[in-house]
Amino acid sequence: MILAGRTMVARDMVTKLESTYVETSQGYKMTIVTLGSRREVTLSPGKLEGLLNSRDVHIKDVRDRLDKLAASLIDQVNSLHTQGRTSISSGQTFFSGDSMHTIEVNPTLADNPNMVATGTTTAEGDNTIALAIADLANMGLGGPGTQSVGDEYRAMLTVVASKRSSYEFMVENQQNVVASLETKMSSISGVSLDEEGANMVRYQNTYNAAAKIISTVQEMYDALMAMA
Repeated sequence: MILAGRTMVARDMVTKLESTYVETSQGYKMTIVTLGSRREVTLSPGKLEGLLNSRDVHIKDVRDRLDKLAASLIDQVNSLHTQGRTSISSGQTFFSGDSMHTIEVNPTLADNPNMVATGTTTAEGDNTIALAIADLANMGLGGPGTQSVGDEYRAMLTVVASKRSSYEFMVENQQNVVASLETKMSSISGVSLDEEGANMVRYQNTYNAAAKIISTVQEMYDALMAMA
């Protein structure tokens, strides 16, 4: 089996693939690479290439909005968490990264959960920071009048669902066109068994008639020769 000029399967040898993200001037782009050597595989037109193209082109707007949402959430949460204090730390950021691909909990906090600040003081029961972070789910990340995390996420789901419905309709129409053309081609170039059967009977009858004429002529010739 060969894919994009590379031998993928040959007897007992199999080349495995995996996806990875590469940062470009237009943002992060998903590429297919070989496992181990990490060589990029350039795909030829086909279903797999179409899926990647849909993801990198048609869903780019949604991906950009998710990156922007993640970056805003990171800034908002970190702004609040750095104001917090614990008995062993203060001023720690909660998230690292700057996009949906790189966002993750600060490794320092992940390794030591006791450094997660829930309040601005070390007083027992102080949860002002935790409540403020929880309120971000219902507050506009860009300020008053802007959408919350939940609102923005639901809006993006609506966009994706709408595009999917539109593309499915287009695919169905194209499939119907292809099926119609294939039917027309078959009617023009295809072989009709009924027609061929009728022709065979007609040719057989013609052959039998010709054989009868030859047989009659042969009998007449034999009779003439006998008279002579």
